[in-house]
Amino acid sequence: PLEATIGDLKDAIKEKNQNVFTNVDANWLNLWHVNIPSAPKRQITLGSLTDEEKTTKKPEELEDSTSEVSEVFGAAPPKKTIHIIVERPSQDTAVPAHVSTAPSDEIRPGSPLMGEIWREHVKRIEDKLLAPDSAYRDKLVRFVRGDQSFPTTDGPLGGLPFVVARATSTAQSDRPTLLFLNLPDSPEPQYPRSTADDALDRARRPETLLLPLFGVSGCGKTRTAIEMLCKNWGFYFNASITDWGSKDLSDLLVSIQQMQRYQNGDLNSNTQVHLLALALVLGRVITLEHCLNIAEHEGTTFTQKDWMLVQVACRTLGLDDLLTELSTLLANMIRLHDVNINVMRDFVQTRFSELRQRLLHLAPNQDMGERILLVIDEAQNLGKRDYGAFLSQQRPIGSQEQDTSGDVMRPVLSPFVHGLYQSLAATGQFCVVPCGTGLSIHELGWLQDSAPVTKDYEDQVRPFTTFRGWSSLEQVQDYLALVRSSLPDEQARRTFDTRVPDEAVSELFARLRGRFRPIVTAIGKDVRRVTDASI
Repeated sequence: PLEATIGDLKDAIKEKNQNVFTNVDANWLNLWHVNIPSAPKRQITLGSLTDEEKTTKKPEELEDSTSEVSEVFGAAPPKKTIHIIVERPSQDTAVPAHVSTAPSDEIRPGSPLMGEIWREHVKRIEDKLLAPDSAYRDKLVRFVRGDQSFPTTDGPLGGLPFVVARATSTAQSDRPTLLFLNLPDSPEPQYPRSTADDALDRARRPETLLLPLFGVSGCGKTRTAIEMLCKNWGFYFNASITDWGSKDLSDLLVSIQQMQRYQNGDLNSNTQVHLLALALVLGRVITLEHCLNIAEHEGTTFTQKDWMLVQVACRTLGLDDLLTELSTLLANMIRLHDVNINVMRDFVQTRFSELRQRLLHLAPNQDMGERILLVIDEAQNLGKRDYGAFLSQQRPIGSQEQDTSGDVMRPVLSPFVHGLYQSLAATGQFCVVPCGTGLSIHELGWLQDSAPVTKDYEDQVRPFTTFRGWSSLEQVQDYLALVRSSLPDEQARRTFDTRVPDEAVSELFARLRGRFRPIVTAIGKDVRRVTDASI
């Protein structure tokens, strides 16, 4: 058909040659239009051309080619047909149909994409991964429909939350993950108010575009962040290679560390990081849109808490890492076609704004302040110079000179956060929430430089530091009562009372008061004990 594209031709070629291209994505096939002149001026075989020549030589130079090619295509093609050479991608650049590969600088750039063509490429990726018969969509449907209950522990004290982090090689089903205990189901403030309620009040203010969760290890930053995401729509990123959620951000950090395009210390390196940040946002926009579509089709409700679990507990829920698959394919496509930042920015802004309006329509009475959260957990990893040094976005306007002085160069945290703000079609659509142990005063300064705020903006980017922790014995007793009430039966509760007797609670508070994590960890370990001696 006249409206068919080159992408459609690639799909048709793969469809008719399934055995030949089983593990190759159709997008990665290289097609060469064969034109044999009657009298070649010189002999050039396709195999002798370098990658640079293939992309830079003029068509007439390539048409002067190839005695070897003319031996294959000796006769002129019939009218209204053409000869095409189909070239498989190299081993380094091939992208299997169902398994993503890490982005690589070896991917040969093609012609820059215009907006409409880029939309077609994104739709092709989206349709492939989330087609009605795809494994990813099937698993999302089962979760959204409620066919799969939240995983809990087994054993004598079963029934407690059970979530597996990425680094866990063997899941121990008797080990509770109390970080996920009693997460709120409603966006309404709790009574008594939680730390997350206080943080959300700050994040929803129109002037708050950046809200770092700043505190010592174990003070409750991650618990606060995921609780905020139970009450407010948002995206969750994690910069650790071992922690919760998708590994797409940590994978892209490795790419940034290894690829030259990110290590030049110039404005283009910043732009390349902006593109990756936009790819991560786009992957989450696509996934959330599909979750909402599924819920609408199934006649069910998909909540903020459900979406948080898809992002943070995808491995435990058996959803696979769709976000990494999406972001890797998008990042590879960006490199392959040298996608312009303006094309990518406009596309993501449009998709993000449409999604945001849809979410507001779903919950018109919710006090979300029209704000979507972008949580970056373990953000201290983005502050490491291991991933290169990048120009400050606050350098003099119009300056193009490379400068490696300490007051100009920044870690990848700065351009990455700045790239997230490229998703904004209008100021105030979302709030970036970085958190992680080890965020120093330097990282806070770099974050401030990356936020689109005006001068005298201290109140707009002031970190949140009010983590209550354990300040009274009654708080610990109330928490133990909550754990006890979550157990499945009276026998389990009696076992729990034996393992954590009343006299042990005072000792627990005396030794571990203050930070959130130590007491929670101690209780979790006691639940797993084989013997019934006290703490």
